[in-house]
Amino acid sequence: MKKLIAALALLLLCATPAAAATIQNEGYPGGLQEQAEMLKALGLFRGTEQGFELGRAMTRDEAAAMLVRYLGAEGTVLAGDWKHPFSDVPAWADKYVGWLYQSGLTKGVSKTRYGAAQPVTCDQFCIFLNRAATGDDSYAYNIAQPEEVAACDKAGFTRGDAALLSARTLSAYYTKNGNTMSMAQFLIGKGVFTAEGLKGAAWDVLPRVYGLAQDPDDPYGDWRPACRIADVVVARNDALPALDIAYDEGNACNNVYAVGRDDGDAPSPLYALDPQTLNATELYRIEPLEDRYAYVYPVGAVGQTDYLLTGDGKLLEVAGKAVQRTYDAYSVYYPQKDQNYFRGDGCVLVWTDNGILLADAAGVRTLEASPGERVYAVLGDRVITQAASDKETVLRCRDASTGEALDTYTVPNDYILLEGQDAGIREAFAPQLLRHNSVYFWGDAGLYKLQDGRLRQITARATIDYGFDPSDGSHVILTHEPGKRVEYPAKTGMAYNPAADEIARIRADGTEELLLRDTPAHGLTLYKLARAAGGEVRALNWNWVLEYAVEGGKIRVLPPSGTWDPGQYRDAIASEQKRLDALGAGVGG
Repeated sequence: MKKLIAALALLLLCATPAAAATIQNEGYPGGLQEQAEMLKALGLFRGTEQGFELGRAMTRDEAAAMLVRYLGAEGTVLAGDWKHPFSDVPAWADKYVGWLYQSGLTKGVSKTRYGAAQPVTCDQFCIFLNRAATGDDSYAYNIAQPEEVAACDKAGFTRGDAALLSARTLSAYYTKNGNTMSMAQFLIGKGVFTAEGLKGAAWDVLPRVYGLAQDPDDPYGDWRPACRIADVVVARNDALPALDIAYDEGNACNNVYAVGRDDGDAPSPLYALDPQTLNATELYRIEPLEDRYAYVYPVGAVGQTDYLLTGDGKLLEVAGKAVQRTYDAYSVYYPQKDQNYFRGDGCVLVWTDNGILLADAAGVRTLEASPGERVYAVLGDRVITQAASDKETVLRCRDASTGEALDTYTVPNDYILLEGQDAGIREAFAPQLLRHNSVYFWGDAGLYKLQDGRLRQITARATIDYGFDPSDGSHVILTHEPGKRVEYPAKTGMAYNPAADEIARIRADGTEELLLRDTPAHGLTLYKLARAAGGEVRALNWNWVLEYAVEGGKIRVLPPSGTWDPGQYRDAIASEQKRLDALGAGVGG
């Protein structure tokens, strides 16, 4: 029985299919199977008696046959007699290899061997494709990047990888004989397929690009709204004038939207265009505003309803080819995806000064937001925001799909006005997050960590830089006294160049210890931690290459870490240590 079970286990293991493809999909609408079907419909790719066999390795003779079909030359190949010097090519592949060899598109593994039964590598297949497109072997800027190819060859090149690369190459440049066109345009010119055939086969498979195009048969004709696939015009509306086509990332909306060109003080027409035919329906008139131009930004779709931001400060709800409702979004001066509008799972959100407009299956409603709340960072399904005022700063972690506030922290504005400063300056110096690395967020508003989808406050103490000490799980921070702001001289034109003059340790249990005080004043403007591990803490002064180690609340001056000649800093270290000791801040003071 044990032997039977072991045999069955081995059989199952051997039957497990390899990954169908390692090559990336490029974010195309259609996946691997759809791209293979598209290539078949265009006459560029064939399967076997077992189907496409996308997970199987491809041999060099199979690659030769596929490449011939991809170039639309199979009829010519089979009708001719093509010689080659290789002795290991099977009869069925003889003409394919011969034609490629005669055309300068393939070489053997030696003078007399083609290596027909050897698995083709991704590198070799990319060379095949690029020779067909440009005549040379350098595929990096036309077909695939070397890193992607190396990873594919490490995993094992498959027929699926060949299909993905072939689909991608339809959009690659064909530059032979002085041409500048896409491979798809070249193949249409060769009569391999038609623009209409490409549209039917690739519509939901390859990316669609909407813009303006001339009549392909009239290079001097007018520009009209058009749709391109692999740089081939597959639809064009000759009845419309030149319009400003709205860019819709990923073609997320149900319609294509375009705005008539500005005409002085007259309202600009907004059109909804059918994605396939580009037939147009006028939806709305965008009123001209003194400080804005007539634009439309497709925010996204919820089911069959599209949402658009327009230049006159409105959020339009469009169902079919009609505007159902409009909402005030005047404060969204310059729409930016993942900054003031977001596409969630089954919803879209628009950030305004009056709250968050959330559109989902239930309609549009306004979620509460703090006055002046602005997006600081978007990380996957989490949005980190902050709203600074002369009284406080409110930090929030929100769910990007619903706008719901998951975590809220209120940090009082502790800035103490200096003599002669206007009260309005308090808002400019309100504590805020200043930097992040996608996990930690820090600034005068404290140190925070995004963990398991929640924003956790490590300390509310101002944090100019931080380091994690794995020896005890603590965080070491550069900081300053509450109510104070420390700056280093501007180099970048920034209004505020945050720095620190104190160092603190935040232990894993949340207790805090001040490692270095600015009492007595040491005159250092600290901006970066050089080391904060194993109990050792070092920081950098803004205008020195020397490092400052903290020992028992005192400062020891050291040469830069990793320097090859510490001796060159001997005099500078002695002088700086003497200065700090005289102030009572150094280890010898």
